[in-house]
This record gives sequence, C-alpha cells and structure tokens, in this order.
Amino acid sequence: MVHLTSLREILESWNVDIEISYLQHLEKKQRRQFGQQITKEANIDKMNDELAQECIDGLKNLEIHNYPQAINTEVSLLSLFCGLYGITNESIRAEEMRNIRQFNKLTSNAEKNYGQAASSGERKPNPWILTKILKYHNKCYYELTIQPLLKKNYDVKKQQKMTDTVQQIEKHEIDLKDAFTLTDVSSKTLNGQYENKLEFVAQDLLKVIKVKLGIKIVSQNPKIFSAFQGFKYVQVDEIDQTKIGQFLALVKDTISVTNELIYEYLLNWIAYIIQKAGKKIEIAPILQGLQSIGKNIFTNALCELLA
Repeated sequence: MVHLTSLREILESWNVDIEISYLQHLEKKQRRQFGQQITKEANIDKMNDELAQECIDGLKNLEIHNYPQAINTEVSLLSLFCGLYGITNESIRAEEMRNIRQFNKLTSNAEKNYGQAASSGERKPNPWILTKILKYHNKCYYELTIQPLLKKNYDVKKQQKMTDTVQQIEKHEIDLKDAFTLTDVSSKTLNGQYENKLEFVAQDLLKVIKVKLGIKIVSQNPKIFSAFQGFKYVQVDEIDQTKIGQFLALVKDTISVTNELIYEYLLNWIAYIIQKAGKKIEIAPILQGLQSIGKNIFTNALCELLA
C-alpha cells in the first residue's frame, strides 16, 4: 500500500489539477474582498437601497425549502428571512415579503412552517445572505447585476477609508523629524510593503508632499503643514472660579510675591500666549526662589494648558 503524505498527492493520484493561474488567483481574491461586509467594530455592514432592490428583483423562480441547509445546496426559508430582515428599507423588505410565495415555489414543509421561519429570521438579520443565495441559485443574474454593484459598494467604502486615513494623517500622524522621500516610497513599493493598499501609498505620499510644501508652527494654508493642531482643552462659556482659585492664589502670592503689578502682568502674558497662538511673545519670565515653593506647579500647569 502506498501512503500519500499530502492532500496534493492524493488529488494528483486522482488526476485532479488544483493549480490556478495568478490572474485567476487575483480575481478570486478580489471577489472575496467585494463580499467582506463586516466592519472594524465586528458589526454587519448595512446594505444600500440600490443593492437591496436588485437583490429583491433577483429572488424569483426559486425552490424554497423548510429545513436550513448550506446556501450553496438549496434555499431555505430561514436564510431567506435572515436576509430580508437585514434590509433596513421597510418598503423594499415588504415588497419581497409579498413576492416570496407569488414568484417562488415553496415545499409543503416550508408552507407549513412559514410563520416560524419568519420569526427566527427576524432575530438573525443579515442582508448579505441574499447575495449568496443569488450567487448559487441565480448565477447569471448575480454575475450581470449583483457583482458589479458589490464592486461599486466596495470601491465607495475603500475611497471613504482612504479619505478618512488622509484626514487622520493631516491632523496627527506626521513625524516632522522623519526624513521621508519619494525614494522611500519607491523602495517600499518594490519590496511589496504596501500590499496593494492604496491608502498606505497615500499616507507616505502625503508625508513627502507636506514636507516639500513647507511646515509652520501655525498656518491656515491647507498646503502648509501646521505643527500646532489646536489646544488640548476647549474654551468654556462660564468660568468656575473654584477650580482656578488655588492656581491664581499661587500666581499672586508666590510667583508675584503679592505684587499686583507683576500679578496682572503674568496673567496678561499667559492670556497673550493663548489668544495669539503662533505669534512670538519675545518675553520669558525667569522664576527664582527657594526649592519647593511652587515654581514647578506654576510651569506644569501652563505646560498642561498649552499641550
């Protein structure tokens, strides 16, 4: 007896060829991506009305069974209702509810358990099941109508993801000390580090563009990268003196040594920095005094405020 050590050897002994071309591999991979409808939060993505309506229009001339089986073998009431209850547009959903019996053939058991299956499907909504039903049981309609819409839906989400990524980079993710050039982009491309994900290319190109066009501490020009991205805290409409009383007392009694003129000057100095963000004040007070009297408390509060 010959012992075959791998699945490949077993299939080859049966003259089954499992090799596919690289183009076929890419096509299959792309189709799988079109069908990925789970969000980053692990929720089922919503189906837009255009795709939902086309799915409904294709659910005709099907033989619908009662007992759930794998979708690629037969259509069951449960899978159909799970798909229908996943459609958020109530008018589209109601249309197919009316069409199930009118345009399809239900087995006797399916007719008998129609109400129970509808109730079970309502508890497990997933509209994308409908695309799977059409893929296996109305293949021509799926390839001509549904698949192009899935690709369109995928492209829209991909473009939105790229837009969100670029906006995120503009605000937070550019390291100004990173000497990144177009040569680095080319090198990463040749090494396959982008994995055909355009959003990663956009990230790196934006690094280059921002550095080439210029960097300023504060700039309203969208073509200039602004190092200042806003204050950590937002401005309040009303001031709660109880929350700042201790700090003001420190500034007045310790930092200003109860000198009203110095106290007023320091408050104006702090206000100018915040109100005129980006402008050079050209003045830096020097704090002198004994250890542990509150100098660091004063400067730490300012650093936190301006972070």
